[in-house]
Amino acid sequence: MDDINDLLNEAKAAAARRAAIEREAAMRAGRKRLEEEGDEAAETAEAADATSQPGQGALTVERRQGQWRCYLAGERIRSGEALEVYVNATIGWVRGNLLWGRRPTTPPSVRIEATDPHRIDADGRPEPLGEFELLLPEDAVCRWPKESEG
Repeated sequence: MDDINDLLNEAKAAAARRAAIEREAAMRAGRKRLEEEGDEAAETAEAADATSQPGQGALTVERRQGQWRCYLAGERIRSGEALEVYVNATIGWVRGNLLWGRRPTTPPSVRIEATDPHRIDADGRPEPLGEFELLLPEDAVCRWPKESEG
């Protein structure tokens, strides 16, 4: 029985990889078309490029080894771990921590720290005001945080 589960998991992973490759190819074709339309289209293409890099994609919730788990770009991500969510071309990537209740009916969300840019603490950073939680849409583009920011 474990062999069947392993084969199913491998097939799901292969299908996810194929879908990611197809999405990337479609985004590249779209960027090329937009770049041909002028400067405004080039800005949009840059935003599309920001969302088509390795190590990013939509979060997936899958049942593996008898438990529901959350995955980002094929790697398991646990509640509390840092990730970045792409908002739009103006805002770009926002860093926060994953929140998820380990149930397929509970959508993942991200907790983000709110700061006051006008009040600086002793370390030279904006003073923290608190946190807010954003419910992630099903197709939200997420990525692992950049090493230099961690």
